[in-house]
Amino acid sequence: MSARPEQIPVEDLDGFYVATLAWALERPVDEVIGGLDREELIAGTPMDQAVLASFDEDGDLNFQFLRRGIHRFHACQQEFPLTLEGFQQKFGAWELGEGSLIPESIPKDGPRRLVHLPEIDGVTAYVAETLLDDDSVRETEIVLQSSRSDGALDFVVYDEAGDLSGASAFAMGPNGYVQSAVPYTCLVCHVDVDDEIPVFDVVHPDM
Repeated sequence: MSARPEQIPVEDLDGFYVATLAWALERPVDEVIGGLDREELIAGTPMDQAVLASFDEDGDLNFQFLRRGIHRFHACQQEFPLTLEGFQQKFGAWELGEGSLIPESIPKDGPRRLVHLPEIDGVTAYVAETLLDDDSVRETEIVLQSSRSDGALDFVVYDEAGDLSGASAFAMGPNGYVQSAVPYTCLVCHVDVDDEIPVFDVVHPDM
């Protein structure tokens, strides 16, 4: 990775790419827009090193590689509990059936239940349970607000068994569902694109 430029410029990149780089590094966009320091990234976390590796020797970004790095390192770096039970022990539990019901969630092609947990240590968790026909929970998606130093939202998903998951199922019309990578898919939905450089701060997109 030492073959990368000492200073990697990002100001000419697409705004969404810049925002995603900043999110991966957990830095405000203002700290990233001026460029990235190669040696600082080399000495940083595995995620920092993955960000550096997503640039080639000419300083061009391979965004697909960046997405793979985020998928590989995000949950470990954020130290998310490995189980839903562990999450509830850390952030607070909710009762089965608690929350407001969305009878027909378009992204999930079925019912969804939303739970807003009380703030704990400054962090607020918003829970979305995707339900099966028997009202059992197919997956639990959680948005965390004020849990990161950059002020952006964070995302964690647990599967039907309550295990930490790197994917979330979305409806794809009459052909069933597609498993889409977490947290990247979450970023695409929970984004405010009103500014030139987007901000990942939309708690409730179209449900």
